[in-house]
Amino acid sequence: MRIVPYITCREGETPAPHSSLRGVYGPDGRLRLGYRTELPDDRDLNGVLWARCSQQVGSNGLPIGKPQWKLVHPARQRDCMQRLLCQICAQPARTPQGFIFLTSPGELPPGATTLHTTQPPVCPRHTRTATTLCPALTGTPNILLVPTPRLHGVLGTPYGYGPNGIQPRAPSSSVIAWRVGDQAGRGGQQSRHGGS
Repeated sequence: MRIVPYITCREGETPAPHSSLRGVYGPDGRLRLGYRTELPDDRDLNGVLWARCSQQVGSNGLPIGKPQWKLVHPARQRDCMQRLLCQICAQPARTPQGFIFLTSPGELPPGATTLHTTQPPVCPRHTRTATTLCPALTGTPNILLVPTPRLHGVLGTPYGYGPNGIQPRAPSSSVIAWRVGDQAGRGGQQSRHGGS
């Protein structure tokens, strides 16, 4: 049986429609993007609105269903990044020396000492598995050991008002209040080891 990473979307998991978004007033009195029926988990501690996506989970709480290999589930990716869980098995990824992150060959310049990524860490048990499952890691991926990775940002879709209400916009310098986050980022200083 082929291993499917915890963060991979499954068939039947669908994002919330754009029609579920509206302008709402934040705690500071300024207009920002929100859901018509906002739930406590819709925003992180920094007030960033996160993409909603249904989940197909079994009785053990783990995802089930046919994998959608090219799609990352926003809530599971966020969970792995916030709690530093392995993106494959959702177990703690800490090693005695720090956390293992993988990047594509050539993604980091030679001698780079700082990592910025939206790929959650992997545990030692699943490092080789991750390099096998991810086409972007074909060749000689970078294996990075980061002692203290810090949350450093969010990738997401910018929105604005259009003729049909709130609609996605082309990437621009939109303020964070008008974005829906779908991937958390982490960064930090690392020791670098080439190869798998």
